Amino acid sequence: MKQTIEEAAREAIHKHYNCNGKYPCQEREYCQYCGGHNSAFDCGECGADEFEEGFRAGATWQAKQSPWINIRKFTPFIDENFVNKISDPVLVCLFGDKTYTHKILMYDEEYDLWRDFDKNIYNVSDKDLWMDIPKLPEGGEE
Repeated sequence: MKQTIEEAAREAIHKHYNCNGKYPCQEREYCQYCGGHNSAFDCGECGADEFEEGFRAGATWQAKQSPWINIRKFTPFIDENFVNKISDPVLVCLFGDKTYTHKILMYDEEYDLWRDFDKNIYNVSDKDLWMDIPKLPEGGEE
């Protein structure tokens, strides 16, 4: 489900402060986080204003984090219980001189190489990056 930062913050505030729970806030009909026009500071019953500031700062920080990992610094996770020592497929960005290409590859720990499903081997450089393939939410795309 796609949400705006405001919707996500409001949802987190409701969950954290239990706004509509067993012991709801007495001022919720006036509170901006519950559909009113007053800030939480006006009623003084909770710290929702400060919570929202922290939530927004965290969301801003998270948005700046890159999911791409340098191929030479870290390799994908390999389950030690698997005999073949090959990672799950990951998305790899291979950089050329003036171009780049994306491939779905697996890291083979035993031979220290990157290969595709057809066992073609790919040479990688210090510039190349990889990232986990994002999982679809349960029930499909949203």
